[in-house]
Amino acid sequence: MRFVVIVTVSLFLVVLTSKTFVGADNDDVDDDVIRAARYQKGSSCAVVVTLENRWQWTLEKRRAADGGGAVVVTFKTSMQGWALRNQKDVSDSSLADFIAAAGSNYNEQRDNAMHACDRMMERD
Repeated sequence: MRFVVIVTVSLFLVVLTSKTFVGADNDDVDDDVIRAARYQKGSSCAVVVTLENRWQWTLEKRRAADGGGAVVVTFKTSMQGWALRNQKDVSDSSLADFIAAAGSNYNEQRDNAMHACDRMMERD
C-alpha cells in the first residue's frame, strides 16, 4: 500500500512516499495540534490545524496520480471561498496524528476527502 504526502511551503513542492510524514522541516510533525477547523467547498473538504507554535497547516486528501491516496499539506493558505463547518480545541494529537487519520487509501465512495475530514475531526 502506497501513501503519498505532498508538502508545499511557499513555492516549493516536496513529494514523499512513506507512511511516516517527513516534512521539509521535521520539527513541526511532532508538534501538538491545539485547534482544528473543518472547511468545505463543494465536495472538497480540508482541515486547518493550528500547532502550539501558532503555525497553521491545511490538510486536504486528494486522489494521487497513481490512484492511491494523497494528503496535501500546505502552509496555511487563504480559505476564501471555503465554508467553515466546525472547529474545536485539540489536546492530545500531533500533526502526524492528523495526517495518519486522513488515511493512505483513496476511494471515491468509501474513503474520500469528506471521510478523511471526519476522521481528522475525531482526533482529541
